[in-house]
Amino acid sequence: MAAPSVAPLRALDVYGAAPAGCFVHMARNDKDAPHIRAGEWVVVDPNDREAVKGELFLVQWSGGRRSVMQTTSRIVERCWNSRGEEFRNKEFWTLRSIGHALSLSDGPLHPDHLRDIIVGRVIGLFEPTFDEASLKVIGRPA
Repeated sequence: MAAPSVAPLRALDVYGAAPAGCFVHMARNDKDAPHIRAGEWVVVDPNDREAVKGELFLVQWSGGRRSVMQTTSRIVERCWNSRGEEFRNKEFWTLRSIGHALSLSDGPLHPDHLRDIIVGRVIGLFEPTFDEASLKVIGRPA
């Protein structure tokens, strides 16, 4: 007897339409699988940009590329920034991809810098629902 097919666990809500004020962003690769897979669309709330430990955010890097990253934070006892300023016992943030045992991360990041690069919080997946009556074929009369 064959084992029953089990859908993979997903930790995100699924939306048939983007909520008001939100937008969708397509995942380009599987780095965040199983939560987000290549070709899937995530729903992003640009009004929710305050970092929360463990949440997923859409981040825009200095070159303009965007990617979904998970935030983590920790207290750094002592460190210096590129201008030579010293920080003691300050909370710093790290961004990391969530889909691989070995993942790349960026940080530690000062909270001000993190606020500058967060586009919005990922609130779910976008899976539009269509009914046949609403579909139009390009090049054919409706």
